[in-house]
Amino acid sequence: MKLEMMDVSELDIKQFSMESDPAISALKAKAAASGSHVALLSLAGETLARRMIAKEAGVPASSIVINAEPSGKPYAKGLDVFFNISHSGEIAICATDTRPVGADIQRISGVRDKLLFRIYSPAERKYVYEDPDKSEERFARLWCMKEAYAKRSGNGIFGGKIFECRFEGGEPAADYGDFSFVFPEAPEGYVIAICS
Repeated sequence: MKLEMMDVSELDIKQFSMESDPAISALKAKAAASGSHVALLSLAGETLARRMIAKEAGVPASSIVINAEPSGKPYAKGLDVFFNISHSGEIAICATDTRPVGADIQRISGVRDKLLFRIYSPAERKYVYEDPDKSEERFARLWCMKEAYAKRSGNGIFGGKIFECRFEGGEPAADYGDFSFVFPEAPEGYVIAICS
């Protein structure tokens, strides 16, 4: 598994240099026209994906065709490189792997009780609240795991079985047999989970 990230906080749309790639040029034009922060994050995510896929597959980034499965999960047409993109706050990430992968980044921004009681299991809720000083980070970490798992499967968080975390030694388990999680170092104030 490989991961790259891009901080867009001080990025100018003009800094994207893949003009020879029509898909990036189109995204760049859309981001510039809208002035949207989300469009800039999407551009950063797709730029990372194209660069990483090109490197892994040994093809020019401009030759990569990104399509979506009926569920919406993106894939690189005709290439054996799996990837996933996520963004939150000011950071875009992309993970690549040789098998299906899901990636998520979350800015730590508080516990959302409505979501906590709708999506999290009793054991997960206990984990979030057992240390008040860490509840926001724990909430975000579990949410990242749920998102990464759902994105790996391509079903989305509400489109299939909602991932339920197991705990080992009081912390979220990483290995689940058919899939596992890694928790790469994240910028301060963020958490990242990759499921493959």
